[in-house]
Amino acid sequence: MRDAYLPDGPPNGGDGGTGGNVYIQAAHGETSLHKLARQHFVRAGRGKHGQGRARGGARGEDVVITVPVGTVVREIERHDPAAEDLANFRAWRQLVKQRKRDKRLRLEAAAAAAAAAEAEADVDSSPSHDAKPQARPPPTPPEDDDDEHEFQLRDPSRQKWVLYPGMSKSELNSAAMPRLHPRSRLLQQPAAPIALDLTRPTPRPILLAVGGVGGLGNPHFTSREHPRPIAPSSAP
Repeated sequence: MRDAYLPDGPPNGGDGGTGGNVYIQAAHGETSLHKLARQHFVRAGRGKHGQGRARGGARGEDVVITVPVGTVVREIERHDPAAEDLANFRAWRQLVKQRKRDKRLRLEAAAAAAAAAEAEADVDSSPSHDAKPQARPPPTPPEDDDDEHEFQLRDPSRQKWVLYPGMSKSELNSAAMPRLHPRSRLLQQPAAPIALDLTRPTPRPILLAVGGVGGLGNPHFTSREHPRPIAPSSAP
């Protein structure tokens, strides 16, 4: 994990722990939902931070909601971060493709205009014409680097990284983000919408929500270009 003649190696924090799951179970001993209504929110435990020497963080504690027999559970609304991220990345890729296509068309149009102007200048400068040759049109100005930089800052993958708090604004804007590892399959939730009619006791708890996957540790992103990688944030 370290180079020769260096006392310390690169950052090697392990992966963050996965968040806990939320379950529901109908039990004989429960007679009321009053206690559950007073909580307003039910949250499972957060995963622990990754440790040094590439050690992963501990998993968050699961939560089991016990309800009386006869309880009906209906899903009203769902916020799926994985689906939202997938839609954002797809929209970004389409925007990048459109931008490249527009740039190619501009270059082709500029090249065609330059070729037409050069052919016209050759005809005007032939011996049978006494007129002065026309000047060539000015070259197409290059794209503004600031505009390109502002466009790259809109990349949704940049929002997935936790950067060093002491970085300056220029360092933050110029930081190159490594490619994210695909992990959407690990974020699969129960099929929507959830509809349960607990008419009898459930021997085993029923899964309602899956905990988010912890952030990847530094060793996942160590490379020649990024010898001291930064870490991504965890999934909601």
